[in-house]
Amino acid sequence: MTNVEELIAAFADGEPVAAGDLKAALAEAVGRDYLIDVLALRRLMNDGVAPADEGRRSARPTRLWLTGVAALIVAGVGIGYLAGRGTELRESGAHIDQTAADAPAIAPAPTHVIRMENGVIWNERAGGN
Repeated sequence: MTNVEELIAAFADGEPVAAGDLKAALAEAVGRDYLIDVLALRRLMNDGVAPADEGRRSARPTRLWLTGVAALIVAGVGIGYLAGRGTELRESGAHIDQTAADAPAIAPAPTHVIRMENGVIWNERAGGN
């Protein structure tokens, strides 16, 4: 690559360039001006993202984020399963003594009796609302 502009364009594209040739091309004022123009034009065309970094910048955070979300989902399902298993064992009465479970339940004695008398507490009417 003897042409200064071709050499600088190859360098800007990320192609391998001999260091001595690049140094000689940038030693000239025309070469430095062309490098600045190429970089400015590429920045405008790529919205500030270099072509070599474009794939890496978007894929890595997305993968990391999705991996984190997947880990949280797996942890939540596992914890929910274990919590449900513990609740199921407690509700089934697996730890309750069978003799206590066979005894009939006895209601406590009432502390207050309410009497409902027609005409005193309410009036019964036939039909409709």
